[in-house]
Amino acid sequence: MAKAKKSVPVIYEGEEPLIQPIDLDGFREWNRKKTKRLVDKRMTEEEAVERFVENGDYIGFELYGTVRC
Repeated sequence: MAKAKKSVPVIYEGEEPLIQPIDLDGFREWNRKKTKRLVDKRMTEEEAVERFVENGDYIGFELYGTVRC
């Protein structure tokens, strides 16, 4: 006999605003200024966090935290 499937009840559905709205002009400006050369960007995890993560940033991995960003 098959077991009954467990499910999480949906208590709210809808669309919410993004955590950080998209700044298309800022992205375009950054893209214009970035180097087009092939540059080795490898670094350690510690270096990446020190360079890119600021206090208060949301960090997502395996897409669980980035689906709504």
